[in-house]
Amino acid sequence: MLVLLVLLAPVAVRAEPVVRVVGSAVSVPLVPRAVVFDPDGSLPTEEARRRLSWSGVTVEDSTVSHGYVPDTLWARIVVEVAPEAAGRWYLSLELPNFDRLQVFTLPDPDGDPVPFVELGDRVPEPTDILTRFHIAPIDLPPGRTVLLVRGRTGSTMTLDLKLRKLDALLIEERAFFALQSFYLGIAAIFALSALGLFAYTRHAIYLVYVVNLMAHTMLWLLINGTGPGYLWPTLARSVHLDPHPFIWLTVYGTGAFAADFLSTTRVPAVVCTALKVMAAAGLVLGVAGFFVPEDDIYWSHALVSTIALPILAALLGLTGIGLYRGEPAARPLMLTWLGLVAAVVFALLRDIGAIPNNTFTLSGAQLGSIFEMLVFACMLVERLGRLQREKEQIQREALASAREHEMVLERRVADRTAELDAANVRLRAIVSSAPFPLLLVREADGGVLYANQRACDLLGASSDLIVGRPGREWLVDPAARDTLLAVLDERGVVEDLEAELRRSDGTAFWALMSVVRIVYDGEPVRVVALNDITRRKDLEHELRQTAELEAAAAERERSARRLQQQFVAMVSHEFRTPLAIIDGAAQNIEVSDTRSVGRLQKIRAAVRRLLSMIDACLVDERVDGGAIVLRRECVVLGGLLREAGDVIRAAAAGHTIIVELPEAPVVARADRRLTEIAVNNLLENAVKYSPPGTTVTVRLAPGPNGGAEVSVSDEGPGIPEPERARIFDKYYRAENTSGTAGAGLGLHLVRAIMGAHGGTVECASTGPAGSRFVLRFPGDDEAAAMAEVAE
Repeated sequence: MLVLLVLLAPVAVRAEPVVRVVGSAVSVPLVPRAVVFDPDGSLPTEEARRRLSWSGVTVEDSTVSHGYVPDTLWARIVVEVAPEAAGRWYLSLELPNFDRLQVFTLPDPDGDPVPFVELGDRVPEPTDILTRFHIAPIDLPPGRTVLLVRGRTGSTMTLDLKLRKLDALLIEERAFFALQSFYLGIAAIFALSALGLFAYTRHAIYLVYVVNLMAHTMLWLLINGTGPGYLWPTLARSVHLDPHPFIWLTVYGTGAFAADFLSTTRVPAVVCTALKVMAAAGLVLGVAGFFVPEDDIYWSHALVSTIALPILAALLGLTGIGLYRGEPAARPLMLTWLGLVAAVVFALLRDIGAIPNNTFTLSGAQLGSIFEMLVFACMLVERLGRLQREKEQIQREALASAREHEMVLERRVADRTAELDAANVRLRAIVSSAPFPLLLVREADGGVLYANQRACDLLGASSDLIVGRPGREWLVDPAARDTLLAVLDERGVVEDLEAELRRSDGTAFWALMSVVRIVYDGEPVRVVALNDITRRKDLEHELRQTAELEAAAAERERSARRLQQQFVAMVSHEFRTPLAIIDGAAQNIEVSDTRSVGRLQKIRAAVRRLLSMIDACLVDERVDGGAIVLRRECVVLGGLLREAGDVIRAAAAGHTIIVELPEAPVVARADRRLTEIAVNNLLENAVKYSPPGTTVTVRLAPGPNGGAEVSVSDEGPGIPEPERARIFDKYYRAENTSGTAGAGLGLHLVRAIMGAHGGTVECASTGPAGSRFVLRFPGDDEAAAMAEVAE
């Protein structure tokens, strides 16, 4: 037991890790410290304090990297401040930065932690001092101060926390910013040079270089803690950019650059395709990286670290194929990839904690990027020089070829001139024998230069009399020349312009003029083609006279029609008076002589039929004049059909007239008089075209949507199928009705009346024997209401 107590004694009396601050210090790393990891971030503060107080807790004696860890880090730091060192210090969270680091103070070892400050990339800066690090002022009293730290980050987990004096920190930052400004100046020179070369060559590879250079530069700024705030200080407290989208953009630039330089006949096409796919993937992932939520930044970092080496391995393999095929551009590319491999391995060792994590190790990985951009710049310059040499060589060869071609051209010009002279002779012969008149008129003064034989015959003068005279002298109206020139200036050509010309003997004729400008013997001229249309003009004059005669005949026809309408109206008026007298007399006799009631009713029915025929004539006139005016009212169709049946029954004793009505009244919104005319025409046709002893049936039925249907059926010869579509045309009669008197107006009038009502009439004849006509009246709300009242 004594031995066991002796062995456990060192553990029991283990000293608490303490950071000592003395008066001569200007930068004090806050190590040693006790640390605890919380995997899911749910550890309460009290529990974290308890675990950090365990004797077996992990103690960091130096700043180490834990790699990519999604856990939450808790640390307890005890600071012992000498009296001469007490006062204002700055708590500095150095690279790599945390996303969020909360710092608490413990005034009382057993009391609650007091929030002191939050530092990190995703929280507001507590001071306005621009540095690479996140700093906050802290006043340290003499003696012991206990700090409790809680932090989480999506980057490598390295807690590099220091106490710094502000003056020493600013001196260090000025030196770093001077170096960084030098780097940015060099990058700006490279970028502007590439843009200038793009403007000169229009080759997209220079824009790719600029994108790659900007991505590398922004990556440098972010890794070194300055970010966009170095270039735009107003953004330093409000904008944080994650570096990994820019890493993907460097993948895009690298892949696109390699694909461009390896796109030669020596390298298989699949190599370039693979590089282009890699570049496209880098571009897509780079753009997508800007939209990764804050909580998923860790996985974005892990993805980059996981596939960085496979991407480089793919670049080495694809470039190796080009190197094997003897492509010169593959050598510097291979050298570049080896430099990047060294940089990635260097960063990987830093991330997993194999090497210290400090400013040098953070910036050392960028040496590979700088090396890449320098090599790419040298390759672009070499390509530009090679293109310039090739251009000069092509120019020398082109100059020699041009001199040789000049000599050949001189010989060809001489030969061509001789050929043109011969061609002009042939052309003159062709123009002279052209089958239509042609003139060449000088552009400057309008003088005629040439006239072929056809033109001489048309103008009635020899070539000697025509050539030299102004062309306008042959025009009857001098204004026609101005019109011709205006059209020629506007369109460049004149086609078939009518003009009146004068022959040499003074007789006038009409011609179509077509004009075009050409160059003849070194001077501008107008080619004028003429086409004699005098005979056509005479025919047009005759046609105009004929049209005038036809217009006069049409006017006479309209006058005759007006007279006809006046006559019909007069006859209607003259007939109505005696018919009214006859009807009145029949009524008086009917009252006094009951024995003659039957004969008197026939007389009155005949009077009504005559009046109906007169109304039909008047309606026909209104149909032809387009002047049908409806006087709509609610018409009880059952009563109207019953009266029409009685009238036709009295006039056609040899036929059986049957009127079938529904039990419920059917009302239509219609012109009663016109409806009677339509029904009477159908009944008269049914009686007229069916043999005696047959039956004519009239049926009334309700139609759809409150409408009505009236059908008239007979047992006559029927209407042949080919003729049913035409029987409603005015004056048309079916062939099988030639033995029966008629004018072909009745059905035409029925269709016009139904059309005015918005209804239809249909011939529903179904066989060689018998015809059936159906009148369909449209529905109407008021008519439906009246039908309900009547019922």
